Amino acid sequence: MQNKFSLRALLFWPHLVVGLTAGLIVFALSVTGALLAFERPLLAAADARVLGKLTVTPTRLPLAQLVARVEQQAGQKVTSITVAADPQAPVALEAGRGRIYLADPYQGRIAGLASAGLRGFFEQVTGLHRWFGLSAASRKTVLLVKGWFTLGFVFLIASGWLLWLPAKFTPQALRVRLRPGWAATARAREFNWHHSFGLWFSIPLAAIALTGVIMALPWANALLFRVTGSPVPQQPARGGEPAGRGGKNSDAAKARGPMEQHGGHEGGEKPKGANGEGKTNAHSTPSIDYDRVFAAVSSEAAAHLDPNWRTLQLRLPEAGARTLQVVVDSGNGAQPARRDTVVLSLQGQIDHTERFAEQSLGKRARAIARFLHTGEVLGLAGEALAFLACLCGMLLVYTGVALSVRRFTR
Repeated sequence: MQNKFSLRALLFWPHLVVGLTAGLIVFALSVTGALLAFERPLLAAADARVLGKLTVTPTRLPLAQLVARVEQQAGQKVTSITVAADPQAPVALEAGRGRIYLADPYQGRIAGLASAGLRGFFEQVTGLHRWFGLSAASRKTVLLVKGWFTLGFVFLIASGWLLWLPAKFTPQALRVRLRPGWAATARAREFNWHHSFGLWFSIPLAAIALTGVIMALPWANALLFRVTGSPVPQQPARGGEPAGRGGKNSDAAKARGPMEQHGGHEGGEKPKGANGEGKTNAHSTPSIDYDRVFAAVSSEAAAHLDPNWRTLQLRLPEAGARTLQVVVDSGNGAQPARRDTVVLSLQGQIDHTERFAEQSLGKRARAIARFLHTGEVLGLAGEALAFLACLCGMLLVYTGVALSVRRFTR
């Protein structure tokens, strides 16, 4: 018993000090994380109402015609085209930085800036979650600071597990620790909530915090590759991209369905073209037969990948590129293991396929970590669990600070 007491005494004050130091950052990340938890399904639902279910006809307009109409309306070059397996779903075209247009491939109707208000809201919240809304010049520093505070939160979770152990293992003590309740006094209530909710949500909170550390701190990202025995990439992996939730040109964006594209929660910036404004030099690339490309990839996916694929996304190449890449997604848009990349020539001839299972263990782990951070890898249930974990994070900060204040003012 003396050893247990000594361990508790050794951990209590570091736990308290780290909690008070990192509390505000953890609370802010929990608030923004909760707001972002259902970003993907909310955007998908909002986009589905823009054009509604399309009337399917025997013929579809050429994709080149839809691209031309969107470019004329947007005043910018289209940078990606996403086609869904569902014939009643619109074609999604990205023109500019996160500007998604939905097109009816049968009637040629174009919905300008689909769900622009909701996308703008999530973009602002994502900026707060990633960089606390600061300018691009400060983002690298902010990521490092946020990463170390998140690492402190990992320590709080680990030490909290040991501090949760009651001094004496009695049925009554275990009930107090395990069962959330509404105690008679504020102090007893805060003590109960801090211990019970902290225990029940410790695993999802640890998963969110650890993946956040990997995405924020370069050394943690490199450590993941070394632990898995994989070569460390020259640049930090951004969601396991085969070329290029986390910017619009990431593998995370490629994976999303035609009505599910939005910014990830990861600390990466969107790639920029020569003009530095997020535009590419697609205007100087050779002419591409989009319909031929998608037809070839659809046949390849049906024959050798997954005949039940959901979306195909083509990122238009930049000037000088010799190949095209189309991502075949057969999952929910956030399951890297169900996403492969088909590489083609500019003329639409298939060169080879890059399967997720063939990537190094480090790249696969890094891709899964990106979507484990938001719970998206587990679908709607995972997003709901991440949402509840973020609420728990806020509660732990509140109860921890309240208990500390009562201790110091008692």
